[in-house]
Amino acid sequence: MGIVVEDPPVREKRETWSATPCLALGLLFLAGGFYFLITSGTPVPNTGLEGLGVALPREVVNLQRLAFGQTFTISGAVFLAVGLRPR
Repeated sequence: MGIVVEDPPVREKRETWSATPCLALGLLFLAGGFYFLITSGTPVPNTGLEGLGVALPREVVNLQRLAFGQTFTISGAVFLAVGLRPR
């Protein structure tokens, strides 16, 4: 006369997503970030002050390009880490 309640069978959940989009985005962002980091400097025009003993830098760094490069590189590394993580 007792009531028996049975739980439904438990099905294993499997991950169905593919890592390919994460890897592709990671490589794309990483390449874009390295591009901005490497090309962030622009040459300084010759002002003629070098002959007077004034030392001027050869390049001026564009801080906005550096910020873009850092952001894209970190984003690319995160996407690559998500795509390469063990399952």
